Amino acid sequence: MTDSAHRQNRQVLLRRRPDGLVSPDDTEMVTTDAPVPAEGEALLRTTYVGIDAAARTWLDGEPGYLPALQLGEVVRVAGIGEVVESRCDAYKVGDMVTTLTGLQDYAIIRDDLFSTPVVGYTDPLAVMSIYGPTGATAYFGMKGVGKPQAGETVVV
Repeated sequence: MTDSAHRQNRQVLLRRRPDGLVSPDDTEMVTTDAPVPAEGEALLRTTYVGIDAAARTWLDGEPGYLPALQLGEVVRVAGIGEVVESRCDAYKVGDMVTTLTGLQDYAIIRDDLFSTPVVGYTDPLAVMSIYGPTGATAYFGMKGVGKPQAGETVVV
C-alpha cells in the first residue's frame, strides 16, 4: 500500500454549465481517495491555485486552446504544489511544480509541457505570478504577438 492510499482528495467538480454568473449549484465538492501514481507519474499536493479568466471559458463547453471541461470533471485551474510521492525520474519528493492542478488537493503529474519544476524560489505565490497563467500569457503575448524590437518602449 502506498502513502497516497491514506490521503483524502477534496475535489470541486463541474456539475452543470453555468448560465450567467457561476453559482454554487454549478459545482459540487466531493472527497475521494487521492490518486496513486503509476510508473512515470508523481503525486502533487496542491498548495495554491490561480483562478484566471480562462477557467470560465472552460466551464462553458466551447472549444478553445484547451478542450472544454466535461460535466463531472475536476474544475481546471492552474496551481502549484509539492511532490509528495514520485515514480517519475523528472520529479523527486519535495519538488515544487506548477501545472494544471485543478481545484483539488492532489493531482497526478507527468514529465510533460504542462508540468514545470520550479527551482530556486521559496515563495509559491511569487512563482504563481511568474510561471502561472498570467505570467505565461504575458510571456507568450510579448514573444509571439507583440514581438518588441530594440529601441521600442513597452508599457504594461
